[in-house]
Amino acid sequence: MFSRWKKKSSYKQLSLNDLLLTYRQYQDRECINELSNRYLHLIFTNCLAILKDEVKSKEASIQILEKISLHLLHNEVYFFETWLSRVCKNHCLNRQRAEKNKTQFKTDYSSFQKKEYDIFKEEEKIWDAFEKDPKMEQLLEEVTQELNPIQQRCLQLFYYQELTYQEIASQEDIDVKSVKSHLQNGKRNLKNLLLKRAKNKLP
Repeated sequence: MFSRWKKKSSYKQLSLNDLLLTYRQYQDRECINELSNRYLHLIFTNCLAILKDEVKSKEASIQILEKISLHLLHNEVYFFETWLSRVCKNHCLNRQRAEKNKTQFKTDYSSFQKKEYDIFKEEEKIWDAFEKDPKMEQLLEEVTQELNPIQQRCLQLFYYQELTYQEIASQEDIDVKSVKSHLQNGKRNLKNLLLKRAKNKLP
């Protein structure tokens, strides 16, 4: 116990190479603490030069210390300060890229939401005009004829004859998954065709 305390108390006197070697041998966090005392300012300065933000640079410095503590456990490093500066640079550049991607995602998502809202408002206007059309039932029948035969039959069996998925599957000699797929695609295609017809009726 006394010898271990003696090793800790003498870390300040160790050269950099001896400190790194001792850390690999004993895996003592006190070695990292001493390394932090010597190089934390350099790490922070490197981070600040890239991130231009003190709070982010402090956070990055702590992350880098943890990263190098894991690396130095099993790896010998030459030209330590040069290596450390490169680690700082790569870490900060990766952080900037991640933040940029996150910001871009938010921008893209906001744009997507606005586009979806605009489409919704347009469709709402179209449907409002379409539903007032006295020939709506006739148009629906006409548009249904433009679907492919299996989609037509699935829609008619499901909505008009009120058959279940399983009953439609047995009648059409297909599986239930295919029935659901034909219904989903049929409804989507029907909606698009109706919107196209209704849009042409707008002033």
